[in-house]
Amino acid sequence: MNRLIALTLALLLAACAAEAVEPLPTPQTETPVDAILVQMDIEPTYSLPRYFQPFGRVKPFTLYADGRVFYTAPAGENGGQQLMTAQLTPEEVTALLDELRADGITQIETYTDFCNPTNDQECIADAGLTLLRFRTDADTLRETRNYAGFAENAEALAAVTDRLGGYTHPQAEPYQPQTAALFVSPAFEQAQDAPAWPLDPGLLRAADAADPAGTQLAGSTQIIVLDAAQIEAVLALTGSNAGAALVESEGTVYSIDLVPWLPGEDYTDEVTEFQQQ
Repeated sequence: MNRLIALTLALLLAACAAEAVEPLPTPQTETPVDAILVQMDIEPTYSLPRYFQPFGRVKPFTLYADGRVFYTAPAGENGGQQLMTAQLTPEEVTALLDELRADGITQIETYTDFCNPTNDQECIADAGLTLLRFRTDADTLRETRNYAGFAENAEALAAVTDRLGGYTHPQAEPYQPQTAALFVSPAFEQAQDAPAWPLDPGLLRAADAADPAGTQLAGSTQIIVLDAAQIEAVLALTGSNAGAALVESEGTVYSIDLVPWLPGEDYTDEVTEFQQQ
């Protein structure tokens, strides 16, 4: 009898082992190299429609998981900008993230009211929004939106924006974008010394067709998506990879404004949809 019980137990154990499900693989939590770790963006409240689009403005600071950093710096004497880039070491990335945590970036909460939460007598009607994106320990990208620099934790917001807005790196070089948006409109002023437009004049004629009276209405601005070779030609003319300049083509002066897109960004479909509005 004992032998029968033992045999039955052995058969049951063998059946259970045969039906056992293989353990699931350990989830991969490593952040992709092209994932954003930190980004600061500025969104206006009252401005031309293009500035409310992600393809229409330059982000002041972006850090990717592989250590690539992008930040804006002054360029020239006319208030232009240059988007700079550098490759950080893992130690530099860790140090910067630690500094931002010490500044209180994880303690900042969204605040979009027009009046200061710590002083309801201080209200501003036409300021912009500061957008901060920070990758959490759970590997999610957290975004906060703060109007006019207002926040419940104003000291943390000021410390973080000052650090990112003033960031520089000794090995940084001007970014060579592969794709960019070029905003074109007929210029009010007819500058005599405007340099010649280096690309096909047909790219600029659409702006004339949209604004034959030269009123430079918001809808008259045309957007051209440039490839790397076209960008290189424009950079040779302007000397800056972000910002406005005047150019002349076929006797007409145009205002151009170059907005470089970061690696992996492609807003071509959004540009097409925007121009059809």
